[in-house]
Amino acid sequence: GVKGDAANRPELLKQFCARFVERAFRRPLSDEQKQLYVERQFAESPDVETAVKRVVLLTLKSPRFLYTDLRRGESDAYDVASRLSFGLWDSLPDGALLDAAAKGQLVHSEQVMQQAERMLPDLRTRAKLGEFFRQWLKVDHVPDVAKDSTQFPEFDAALAADLRTSLELFLED
Repeated sequence: GVKGDAANRPELLKQFCARFVERAFRRPLSDEQKQLYVERQFAESPDVETAVKRVVLLTLKSPRFLYTDLRRGESDAYDVASRLSFGLWDSLPDGALLDAAAKGQLVHSEQVMQQAERMLPDLRTRAKLGEFFRQWLKVDHVPDVAKDSTQFPEFDAALAADLRTSLELFLED
C-alpha cells in the first residue's frame, strides 16, 4: 500500500516490516530483534525492495516463527495467546488476542476461558474440530463401504452416502 514515489516510503516499509515480524513471532519485538530483523536489513541492502525481501526471508526462516514453544521457563501472555490460537484455529493470534496479551488479560484461567469462548464461533474453530474428529474416527481413510448384497439387500451406495452425511451432521452438531 505504499506508492513507489512516496517521500516517506522507506520509513513506511520499515514500519510494515516491523509489524510483519511481530505478527510472525506472535509477540512484540525487543530492541535487539528489531535491530537484527528490520533496521540492519534496511541499512545493509542496496534498495528498499531488497530490504523488504530480506526481512521476509529472515523472518520466515527464523526458529521464532517456525516453532511456537522455544522459550524456556515461565510462559507469558503471548505464549498463552499462541497456544490458544493454534489450538483452536491452527493460525496466528488475531488482533484481539494480541491486545489481550499486551494488556495482561491472559493471566487467569477465567480470562483465557473468555477469549476461548470468543473464538469458538469462528469458522476456523469449526474446521479445526471437524478435522480432529475425522482424523480421530479415521473416516477419511475408509475405503468405499461394501456389504454382501445377499445378506444386506437394502444396503447400496445411496445408503452409504446417507450414513456418511449423518455422521458429518452429527459431528457438526
